[in-house]
Amino acid sequence: MYGWASDSEHLCFRARSRVERNTHSHDHYLKYRSSNVVRNTVARYANRAGNLLILFFLTPYLLSKLGADMLGLQVMAFQAMQFCILLGSACGMGYSRFATVHYGRADYAKMNETLGRGLSLTSLILVAVAAVIATLAVFAEQVLNLHGEVLRAGRTVILIIGAGYLFDQLTEVWGSPLFMSQRIYVGQIGQLAARVLSTVAVVTLFAFSTPSIVKWVSLTVVSTVLVKLLYVLPAARRAVPQAAIRFKSLKGHEFREMTHFSAASLFVSLGMLLYYASSSIVISNLPSLGVAKVVAYNLGQRWDPQVRELALGLALALTPVFTNLYAQNDKEGLQKTYLLNLRYAFLLCLLPVVLLFVYAKPLIGLWIGAEYMAESGVVLQLSMLNVIASVPYIIGYEVLAGLGQIRRVAWVNVIGGLANIALGLILATYGRLGLTGVALGMLLTHGILLSSYVIGAVNRKLGIPLRRLLHDTCFRPAIVGIAIIVPSCLLFQLSPPAT
Repeated sequence: MYGWASDSEHLCFRARSRVERNTHSHDHYLKYRSSNVVRNTVARYANRAGNLLILFFLTPYLLSKLGADMLGLQVMAFQAMQFCILLGSACGMGYSRFATVHYGRADYAKMNETLGRGLSLTSLILVAVAAVIATLAVFAEQVLNLHGEVLRAGRTVILIIGAGYLFDQLTEVWGSPLFMSQRIYVGQIGQLAARVLSTVAVVTLFAFSTPSIVKWVSLTVVSTVLVKLLYVLPAARRAVPQAAIRFKSLKGHEFREMTHFSAASLFVSLGMLLYYASSSIVISNLPSLGVAKVVAYNLGQRWDPQVRELALGLALALTPVFTNLYAQNDKEGLQKTYLLNLRYAFLLCLLPVVLLFVYAKPLIGLWIGAEYMAESGVVLQLSMLNVIASVPYIIGYEVLAGLGQIRRVAWVNVIGGLANIALGLILATYGRLGLTGVALGMLLTHGILLSSYVIGAVNRKLGIPLRRLLHDTCFRPAIVGIAIIVPSCLLFQLSPPAT
C-alpha cells in the first residue's frame, strides 16, 4: 500500500508540473486536492467495511427472525427498484458533471442554471418513476412471482423502498455540491451512519415487538431520510454556499449536451444492472428455484461487490489523474499510471479473493447454516473468480472515461448484461446447474467477455502491447497469488475450520 501511494503521488506530481504552464488546467487540477482524494477513498473503504461487518452479523439475525422468503423480498425489491430509478440516476450524473465544470470556473450563475435544469428534469422523471413503482406494486404477483402473504408484504415493501428512492433522487440535486467540491466522503459517512442507526433500531424494536419485513424496511428508509436531512444536506450547503437551486426551463445548447451525456451514462448503468440487479428476478421466476433460493444466491454473491470495492475505490480516486494526463496529451504518463494501478488493484483484491474462495463453504456453513453451504458456497467461489477477472474492466473503464471513449463500452455492457441473463437461464434450466448456472453466467459474460473487450480497447487507445500488459500487471500478482494460495490450501486441508 505505501509503495503504491508513493508511486501514484509521483505520477500526480509529474502531471501537475507539466500543467503549471497553463493556468486554467492547473486550477482545474488543483480541485482534485490529494487530501480530498485520500478522504474520499478512505471513507469509501470504511463505509464498505462497516456495512460488510454489520451485514455479517445482521443477516443470520434477520434470517432467523423473518425467514428466507420474507428476507428475499427485500433483495428482490431493491434490485427491481434499481431499474425503476435508472433514468433518474443517469440524469444526476449529467447535471452534476456540467455543474462541476462551471463551479471549477467560478461561474456560479451558470452553475445554478445547470442545477436548476437538473431539478426540473429530475422532478419530471420522478413523476414517471413513481407511476412505474406503483405499477410494479400492483402487478407484483405477475412480475416477481409472489403469492399469498408474501405478495401482500411484497407490495408494501416495494412502496416503502420506492418512496425512499424517490426522496433520495430528488434531494440528490441539493446534495450535488458535495460532488462538485470533492467532499464525497460526507455521503459515505452518512450512508454508514444510516446503516448503524437502522441496525440498532431493528434489534431494539424486534426485542419488544413481533418481527416483520415491513418494520425492517421502514427503519432502513427512515434512518436514511433522517441522516440525509440532518447531516448530508446541511454539509452540502456549507460546501458550496453560492448554490441557489431553483426550477429552470429545459432548453438551450448545454441542456442538449447534458441529456446526451446522461443518455450515455444511462446505458452504462443499464448494462451493469443487467449483471447485478437481475439475478433475483431470474431465480424467483424459475420453477426449479423460486423465491426461497434468492437468499441462498445472495449469501454467496453479496461478497462480490464488497471485495471489488477495493479495486473500484482505487479506480474512482484515480479518475481525475487519467483525465488530466489525457488533457495534457501525456500518453506515456497514461500508460504508466494505468499499468501501475492495474497491478496494485490485482494485489489489493488477491488476499480476500483467495481466502474467500478457499474457505467459501465452511464460511457459509458456520455463518448461516449447513443447509446453505453447498449452493451458496459455490456461488461465493464463482463470485470471487468474477472479481479477480473483472479488475481490468474496473481500472480500464476509468481510463476510457478519461479519454471520453465510453460509448462503445456502454453498448458492450448492455449486450453482455442481456447475455448474462440468457446464459444464466440456459445453464440453470437446461444445464441443470441451478444457482451455480446463474453465477457461472455472470463469470463468463462479465468477468471474461466484458473485461476482455475493455483490455483490448485500452491497449489500442494507449498503444500497449499485450505482452507488456501481462508482464507489468500480472507477473508480480501471480507470484503473490501463489504465495497465498499454497499455504491457504494446506492450512485448510490440515486444519479445517470448526468455529
